[in-house]
Amino acid sequence: MTVLAAVLLTVTPIGPDQILSRVQSTYKNAGDVEADFAQVYQDKLLAKTRTEQGHLWTKPDGRVVWQYNKPEHKEFIFDGRSAFFYEPELAQVTVFDAFAESPLANIVRFLTGNGEIQKLFSVGPCVECEVGLPDHLVLALAPKEPLGNLERAWLVVEPKTFRVVKTFVFDALQNRTEYRFSNITFQAQISDSKFVFKTPEGVQELRARSN
Repeated sequence: MTVLAAVLLTVTPIGPDQILSRVQSTYKNAGDVEADFAQVYQDKLLAKTRTEQGHLWTKPDGRVVWQYNKPEHKEFIFDGRSAFFYEPELAQVTVFDAFAESPLANIVRFLTGNGEIQKLFSVGPCVECEVGLPDHLVLALAPKEPLGNLERAWLVVEPKTFRVVKTFVFDALQNRTEYRFSNITFQAQISDSKFVFKTPEGVQELRARSN
C-alpha cells in the first residue's frame, strides 16, 4: 500500500459492504488460524451471565476445534463432516452426524471467519452498538435465510488488520452470546490430526440432529 493510499483510507469512510469484503479477504488468505477466546452468554429472561474461556484452532476448509479450559474442560470438534461435543467430566460425547450440511455448520464457519459471509448475511452499520473500542468498525448482520437459531449478529473489526476481534450472536429470545478473540495467529500450520476425534474408552456416545 502506498503512503497516499494509506492516507486516503484513514480519511475516506468505507461502507459496511466494503468492510465485510476486506474481512472476507483477510480470512481467505489467513491459512490455518488459532486464537484464545472468551465466550460470554447472557440469558435475557433470567438476567444471568456465564463466561467460559479456551483456545480455538481452525482450517480454511471449515474444520475447527473449540477447546474450553475454564471453568471446566470440554471440546467441540468439527472434522469436516461430523461434529463432536466432548464433556470429559460427564464422560460423554454428543455426535452430530452429517454436520457439514446443517445450518449450524454455517454458524461455526461464520464465527471463525470461514464461509461466504456476504452470501449468508445482509450487512449494515451498527450505529447504536456500544461495543468494542472507539476506532473499531462494527457491522450489523442479518441472515438472508433462516440460519439455525441465529436471528442477528454484530461483528467488531480491528480497522488496521480487518481481523474480527469480537462477535455478538442473538437468538430469537434475544439471548446474547459474545465471542472475544485475542492472540490471533494466522498461518499457524496446524496438524490435520488436531481435527480428528476418537471417542475415548468408557465414554458414552449420544446422537443428536444437526439442524
